[in-house]
Amino acid sequence: VNRPSFTHLPAPMSTDGEPLAEGLHRQLGKMLWPHTADDSVLAAIQSPWFQGLEFFEEQPDHCFFVQHANGPCGLLACIQAHLVRELLFPATGPATAPRVATLDQRRHALACAVASCLWQAGAAKDAFLAIPAHAAIIDPMLPTPIAAQLFSSAAIRLHHAKTQEALLALVDLALPHLIRPGGVILLLYSMMLSRGLGNVMTDFGKHVPTMIGDDSCSEQAVVNLFLIGQARNEIDSDTWADYPGSPPVGFLTSASGYVPAPCLRNPAYPIWVVHGGGHYTVLWSSDPEVLQHPPPL
Repeated sequence: VNRPSFTHLPAPMSTDGEPLAEGLHRQLGKMLWPHTADDSVLAAIQSPWFQGLEFFEEQPDHCFFVQHANGPCGLLACIQAHLVRELLFPATGPATAPRVATLDQRRHALACAVASCLWQAGAAKDAFLAIPAHAAIIDPMLPTPIAAQLFSSAAIRLHHAKTQEALLALVDLALPHLIRPGGVILLLYSMMLSRGLGNVMTDFGKHVPTMIGDDSCSEQAVVNLFLIGQARNEIDSDTWADYPGSPPVGFLTSASGYVPAPCLRNPAYPIWVVHGGGHYTVLWSSDPEVLQHPPPL
């Protein structure tokens, strides 16, 4: 996997960006959130997603995220897995154990993990990052849907990167926006825009009305978007028969009757997002030899 060194970045990019068109924002909302005319219902569905990529403050000596409510665990597990990969298998320099990473190491790894996901979603050609023009002041207790608040109060701007190096520099600059509340939604917007909304719609098809359900939980399409860069909603071999090689991070599940495709069971690194009991978490090893013993079906 070709990843540029985080220690040799160009100067920070302009923070101006381009305004995220209101029509594009509405389309994102229609693809993400269940359709309801009741703003209070929609706000309740969106509320669990109003968090950032926040490290668990009560244990400051490790790199693990806190999840405040049921809903975004799939997305958080994916970024967590990519972050662990950046620490254990960095593009340059020695490996760092996730439980002893310093704050600087954690933030560098997080920026690299986010940039890697965005670049993969953009088919290694370009990527977009949606961030507010200034710090958003949003009250998750208001009945107005959070996505609408985020758009109107923060004036989201869209930033375009055409190289991996430029993307890393941009993500590094924008990291505070992704860490604070609202960052998870902004990252999901960015992934969908990098993939292209037309491609996302084609990926998950007509059988999945929205990427997030009435229970605030995401469809598998969100997980696959972060793992493979495509928002297909299935994990079976037929769905991923045309996928070349192995993704950086794999996927396993304990759900009866579901067998992940070989590419998902056998990633490039010994790191997997694991699904079981309606929850997603991360399994990893620092020993690449683990890959010589594929997980059983």
